[in-house]
Amino acid sequence: MNKFDNYIFLSIAEVTVPMFSKSNFTTYTAYCRGMRTSLNEGKLSYKEKHDLLKLGSFLSKVYALNSIEIGDYIIKYFDKDNHGEFYRLVIFTNEVFPFTGDDKDWDKKLSI
Repeated sequence: MNKFDNYIFLSIAEVTVPMFSKSNFTTYTAYCRGMRTSLNEGKLSYKEKHDLLKLGSFLSKVYALNSIEIGDYIIKYFDKDNHGEFYRLVIFTNEVFPFTGDDKDWDKKLSI
């Protein structure tokens, strides 16, 4: 894994942490494992599909990735058990550099 991969994985965490906070999961790791199970079984709920489309749109806009690359990164991210590292980085960054304005609507401000 190179630095570029880590940037993309961190971006995935930045997008999915707010999605996790709106979910019924108690931990981010459980959210990621649930997403991994759904992806592996091919049985995605409406919310999971919506979240993945939103995530894919973000990755396409920020990194100019095509749909195959986006799918590969999403599967790699949810397949690994290092979600906690990226989660802690997102939480730390949000605490040290808080988003100005209403943090709950950050995705609307970025138009994703």
